[in-house]
Amino acid sequence: MIRHLFSVILAVTLSMASTSCLAQARAFKSLADMPDVNTVFIGEAAMRMANVSGLSKGKFSPDDKVKTVEIVTCESPASIQKAKAIADSMIEQMHLELLLETKDDGEITRIYCLFDKDNKDKASVIMIQNIDDDDEMNIVYLTGKITLSNITNDKIKQYF
Repeated sequence: MIRHLFSVILAVTLSMASTSCLAQARAFKSLADMPDVNTVFIGEAAMRMANVSGLSKGKFSPDDKVKTVEIVTCESPASIQKAKAIADSMIEQMHLELLLETKDDGEITRIYCLFDKDNKDKASVIMIQNIDDDDEMNIVYLTGKITLSNITNDKIKQYF
């Protein structure tokens, strides 16, 4: 169930990613060259092309603007430990707020958020962590201006 929820959140996140982009900041770049680590970074140019092609039409409100998307999967103890250290440091330094935590059969999913200073209804940073028995860790890291209700409202039902 948790893995399915994580997949749904990831699908919604990637749909939101096509709305807009302004900056590139790779928070987990230092993990990219480690063995047993897979990374995906969606930068400004790719996001702009997705927006021009109309991939985002009708999915989310036009004022949602995802700047960057970074996805990291770690599959070794060393890479998981380093990813946790980077994520924990970011959570502490940026004062990210824990929005959701689920634990089920050794699998933990956490969603952290930093609310936009100008609009408290929007997040400027979202970090989604999924840890499975310390055998695998997935992180989705988003920056921009994202309406949190778009990840929880009826629009998500299309993925079930």
